[in-house]
Amino acid sequence: MAVAWPAAAAPLSEAQQAAVQSAILGTLKDPDSARFSAMSAAPQSTGEIIVCGTINAKNEMGGYGGPAPFYGKLYADGQFYLTQLADGVAEASNVIARCDQLGAKIDQ
Repeated sequence: MAVAWPAAAAPLSEAQQAAVQSAILGTLKDPDSARFSAMSAAPQSTGEIIVCGTINAKNEMGGYGGPAPFYGKLYADGQFYLTQLADGVAEASNVIARCDQLGAKIDQ
C-alpha cells in the first residue's frame, strides 16, 4: 500500500471553498445556521486535497453545539467528499489528530 505524504498547506480558491461548504451543508439538520471557520488544505501526492476545518451549526434542539471539526477530500474535478464530521469530544480529538497527520492542521 502506497503512503500519501502530505505537502505544504495551501489556500483554497473561492470555488473550492464553496464545493466544501455545499457538501457539508447537505448533511446538516439546519444548514442555514452553519458557521464555517477558516479551512486548511493540504495537497497530497495522490492528487487530491485534504481539507479540514470546523463548523458550528444548530442541532435538533435548536441550539449551537459548538465548533465541530471535519475533514474530507477535494478532487481535481471540484467534488468534495466529507470523510468525517465529528460528533462529540472523542471524535473531535480523532479528527483533529488526523488532520494534523495529513498536513491540514485545524486552528483552534
